[in-house]
Amino acid sequence: MKLISPCRILTSDQERAYRDSVLSLDPVTTRRERLRRAALPDPGPLRTPTKSILANTIGNGLYCTVEVIFFTRSVELSVHEVALGLGIAAAAGRLVSIPAGHETDRFDPWIIADVF
Repeated sequence: MKLISPCRILTSDQERAYRDSVLSLDPVTTRRERLRRAALPDPGPLRTPTKSILANTIGNGLYCTVEVIFFTRSVELSVHEVALGLGIAAAAGRLVSIPAGHETDRFDPWIIADVF
């Protein structure tokens, strides 16, 4: 079978080299290495933001979990009160985010941060 490129038809050797380079069919690689290659981009400008987004996501998940435990154990709120408070906070954040973004585009961001 021959792969058709935009310019020409590839020979079987070229097809094999292309398939091996694109699909990374290296039988020596471990499962962990294949997962790392799939999760992280190659070294370069995209790797640092990817790592920072991963750390931020993990931190947000831990914070949300510990936040509920703190409010129920230390502050001694009921689970229903915590859920109601977090729901109201989420709704307020959604309602304020778009108008605050529009005002930040029009005025100085520091002024809008002080207002909201």
